[in-house]
Amino acid sequence: MRYGTVVVFLILLLPTVEATGYYYNFIIQDYWIQPDRSVRLSLDVKITNEGPPISGLIWKIPGRVERIQAWDREGGELRVSPVQRDNYTEVEISFTSPIPTRGHGGFRLDCTVEGAVEGTGPEFRGGFGGFATERRVESYVVRVWGPPGTRLFLASSPARAFENFAELGRTLSAGESFEGIYTIFYRTPLSYEVSLSETLSNPGERDSTVLLDVLLFHRSEYQFATLCTSSHPLKSLYLDEENNWHANIEVRLRPGESEEIQLQLLYITEMYVCPTPQAAGRLEEIDESLARYLQPDTWWEVNNPSIQELATQLVGRESDVYTIAYRLLQGVGGLITYRETELRQGALKTLAQRTGDCDGYSDLTIALARASGLPARLCTGWVPRENGGFGAHAWVEIYTPAFGWQSVDPTWTKEGREYIFKSEPTRLQRAVRGLSSSDSSISIEYFGPSPTISEAVEISAVEDSDILPMLLQACRLSLEMAGRLVGQENPVLAEARNHYNLAENFSSAEHARRSLEYSSQILANLGRKAQLERELPLPSWVIILILAVGGVLTVGTLLRRR
Repeated sequence: MRYGTVVVFLILLLPTVEATGYYYNFIIQDYWIQPDRSVRLSLDVKITNEGPPISGLIWKIPGRVERIQAWDREGGELRVSPVQRDNYTEVEISFTSPIPTRGHGGFRLDCTVEGAVEGTGPEFRGGFGGFATERRVESYVVRVWGPPGTRLFLASSPARAFENFAELGRTLSAGESFEGIYTIFYRTPLSYEVSLSETLSNPGERDSTVLLDVLLFHRSEYQFATLCTSSHPLKSLYLDEENNWHANIEVRLRPGESEEIQLQLLYITEMYVCPTPQAAGRLEEIDESLARYLQPDTWWEVNNPSIQELATQLVGRESDVYTIAYRLLQGVGGLITYRETELRQGALKTLAQRTGDCDGYSDLTIALARASGLPARLCTGWVPRENGGFGAHAWVEIYTPAFGWQSVDPTWTKEGREYIFKSEPTRLQRAVRGLSSSDSSISIEYFGPSPTISEAVEISAVEDSDILPMLLQACRLSLEMAGRLVGQENPVLAEARNHYNLAENFSSAEHARRSLEYSSQILANLGRKAQLERELPLPSWVIILILAVGGVLTVGTLLRRR
């Protein structure tokens, strides 16, 4: 069962104002998120008064307000009286000179707000700039800035997104309310250690020889991953048809025996946001070689009439890839209610029941995309849980003529917060599957009694000082595996060794990654899935070789241990 997350939308409601006979010329708000998750709020307000003189205003700011100051528009300091309520702070602002009838006035306010930002570690998220008033606002501006060293990952529509801040400018009619901007910022790059523990057990009464195939990771332009160590000798490291890396390990288990295999991986991730998603291309530009990613499979019932009908309803004759992706994600999000399921349902059952977890959301999106002529495939990996740690997750990639395969997440898409053509640095991608709908990460071949297998996964952040030692371990392992496939004088292997030596001598993570790139070229081109070596049912002493020497048959014997 996979873990799905629904992001909580916190709305930081800006003040409601208790006064009459005026309107706002402008309200400008700047929110600076701090590394400790507090927020510095700077507020600039200008008022035109058409009613009785205004001697003060009351503003309500959600959260706990600290270190507050206010000034009039001439720079004179104003008296402020904050009162903490249950979930907001009520701030009374007293003007030194009342704003006269048919006059102008206003104030500037600076304060620190606690409790407005969620997220842990490298993530900072929250809602800002919500507003409700009975007065019109001629110019309403909200800007949200991330902490130093972060990048903006998501800003809810219709805000404009920039590298490290989001901005919205609009007018508000009298009585109109605005829920604010929802933003997510990340500190990047991030590094994680992924520890896989594979436990094999032999419940039978005879020896069992097992060839274990473990899917390790998938590399992309925004994710580097590598195998650092293995508790058992590797038979093979290889790349499959969809560019997933696998490890093969052979284990012999005696009756009743269990064996635990430990694999240590390093993931280094970047945040990815497609800069121009609307320029993704059109269906007619997709190459025919991708037709395999339009086919039905066990969990993707593409040809079912219900799937076909819904695809037509959502997409119609649209051929713009971004528009199709947007409609599919909004359609699936509107139809399906999140509910964790014990077993995978597939697209058709998810549609029929109108409920599902991330598997169901993803399977239905893939089936609908393929039914619409848009190549799609399944992604599996891990994402942070709301209550801490990481959990398994599934999402989707669709093919775009302009940008290649692009990530979309139907489980997390909400109106105004589309997870289209973007990926957080906290999302660790283990595999992609499009030629088969299977989501299995482990397979076995065995000779003897059927073994049982289980997997445990632990994920933890890696300190910068630990990255190089892990990369050097990965280099040594990859050099060993590549060296089995080519001669020692191979020029690619020589380059891999050269960069490893530079990495070790000059403590260079860059050279370590270059070494891994070269050794990976060899493994990708020549590495193959290992074959299970079955023992022959022969006696202990057996004649296995007959040599003809000078016309005389010489019998050689070889001791073979069963």
